[in-house]
Amino acid sequence: MDVDGTLHIRGEPNTKAIAWLHKRKAEGFALMLWSMRGEQHARLMAQQMQCADLFDTIVSKPGYILDDEGWRWIQRTRVLRVTE
Repeated sequence: MDVDGTLHIRGEPNTKAIAWLHKRKAEGFALMLWSMRGEQHARLMAQQMQCADLFDTIVSKPGYILDDEGWRWIQRTRVLRVTE
C-alpha cells in the first residue's frame, strides 16, 4: 500500500483503506507499506495513522523491479484504487 493519498488523504487517515487492511490481515495476508518519500516517511505515517502494527514490511517505494517474468508477474497481482 502507498502512503500519501492512499493510507492518508491530506493528513487524515483513510478509514476505508485501513478497514480493508484489517480484513486482509485477519485473512492472513502479509501487508507492505511504501512511500516514494522513503522508508522513514512511511514508518512515521503508519505510526501517525495508528496502523503500523498491520504491516509486515515498510519500505521505500521501489524505483525498479527486477523479475524473471518481466511485466508478466502483474497478471497475478490486483492493483486496487483507493475508492475500491
